[in-house]
Amino acid sequence: MGQHVFRIDVTSYRGITNFTIDDLADINIIVGENNCGKTSLLEAIQILNKPYDFGNIVMVSRLRDKIRMLSPKYTQSQYSSFMNIFNKSKEELMISLHCKILNKDIDLSLEGEVNDSLISESQLAELQRVGSGGKFIPAVDEEVRTFFGRLIVRGKLLLPVSSSENVMLNKYSRIIRSNNSKALAPINYLSPIDHAVIDRFNEITRTKNLRENVIRILQSAFDTNIQDLRTVEDDDGRTLRMIEHRILGDMPLSTYGDGIKKVIALANAAASVKDGILLVDEYETAIHPKAMDQVFRFLINVCKERNIQLFMTTHSAEALDKMLQCADSSADMRVITMFKNNNNTTARVLDGNKALSVKNELGLELRQ
Repeated sequence: MGQHVFRIDVTSYRGITNFTIDDLADINIIVGENNCGKTSLLEAIQILNKPYDFGNIVMVSRLRDKIRMLSPKYTQSQYSSFMNIFNKSKEELMISLHCKILNKDIDLSLEGEVNDSLISESQLAELQRVGSGGKFIPAVDEEVRTFFGRLIVRGKLLLPVSSSENVMLNKYSRIIRSNNSKALAPINYLSPIDHAVIDRFNEITRTKNLRENVIRILQSAFDTNIQDLRTVEDDDGRTLRMIEHRILGDMPLSTYGDGIKKVIALANAAASVKDGILLVDEYETAIHPKAMDQVFRFLINVCKERNIQLFMTTHSAEALDKMLQCADSSADMRVITMFKNNNNTTARVLDGNKALSVKNELGLELRQ
């Protein structure tokens, strides 16, 4: 496996304040009580990996609304999602992040304020051109709450060395990621629900060896009659992802259980980030305890073969134990327990060997 991120500092992002961790490894398991900042830490890594792209910050802010995006009626605007990334305990609107990734030190800060502002003629023209996503197109003289800020990025051994950009956002804004803003490393994020709402396995099928390994793990952990993964086009021209089954024939992936879908989602996500970073939120979701050993070893081996650094969160003591037992070397793994301490966020970091020792010999609860 490969280590790409060496240090993370979060001065202020969502509920995380004054947090530092510089003892990262190839496999990093993040645990802690609810609302301690586990998912926020994964989001911070995504933002820092594409630091010059304000659109990426907006997109990352919307990840928690992914399931609601299936029904626009219950979806927040980009503006509403974005405003939630600021620490509610502070008066100022600011995020401040730092990381050391590869040979680069990145400092990112976004500060601003919210004021009432008129919709500009240029923004109105853009809304009329592309549509307002089902929302009422405003009059040019309408005042709306608007975030005005400045995104400042400083980087060592990174060109440009520093960058400053004025940014703005309101409920009518339509921000997208910039394709011209290069990521520092390949990265993919897998949410706890992605296996249920996304049925892609195109990345798996591009690599023969990985495809064969996925089939083997599906056979050994779930169903010996699974033979292959196939993409077919039906009579209506729809592209369908199918599992070839010895008895049932070709069956849509959507008809199978969440465990099989989760394995495919994990493998497909890893396949897309060779020499990069994989972030998995609640990695145990949908995996039955009986299948955990095989699935977790499979995931570690895929990441090792593809030189991927792994960051994962969990609430499950059983899943944590299983993952600790799957690592080949304690040097490969860290257990990062996050705590809220007054207004600060702190962490206890143990390597895999020490984590097993304090749990088995001292009975320490690693998740708190």
